Amino acid sequence: LQKLQDTCVDFFVLNASCPNVKGGIVANIQELRQAIRQAKKQNIQKKPILVKISPDLNNSDLKAISKLALTEKVDGLILANTTKRREQDLVQLQNKITSKQIGGLSGKPLFQNTHRIVSFVYKETRGSIPIIAVGGIFTAEDALKLILAGASLLQLYTGLIYNPPTTSRHLHNELACLLQAQGFNSLYDAIGANHRP
Repeated sequence: LQKLQDTCVDFFVLNASCPNVKGGIVANIQELRQAIRQAKKQNIQKKPILVKISPDLNNSDLKAISKLALTEKVDGLILANTTKRREQDLVQLQNKITSKQIGGLSGKPLFQNTHRIVSFVYKETRGSIPIIAVGGIFTAEDALKLILAGASLLQLYTGLIYNPPTTSRHLHNELACLLQAQGFNSLYDAIGANHRP
């Protein structure tokens, strides 16, 4: 961290969720707390520190991480990384994708779980910590659902691979139309709207 302080880095991501390495998913709260404090100690220039978590955590883990994020005053949460889960109906080149395969699965199959996690963590943190939603975002409708659930920002990966290079511009324009159609004056007004009476 210290070596990157003077580079063009705008923020740091503490990845507690890498599915591609042994021990890459941090579910132990004490271990995560220690990692956050160590990162803050090395963060001399006080650049934002975000924590990226696994989509494979249960509600109890998500509740504990939400509480930790509040007490340790993290600057944001990235929800979530790729998943180790393999749903029964997934197919790849006419062969079943099985749980024996290693590595993280990305793309559209992640969307429903991403939506669930964003909504859950937004409620647990009372909307006080910025959430970056990532996982299965392909359309402006997907984007809006996550914003209404509590996401402040969005990240696209697989959606950019399977769609044209102009995807982000089209998504931006379509999202603006959807927001206007639903009566929002700005994107900010829509963040977490599903949780308001």
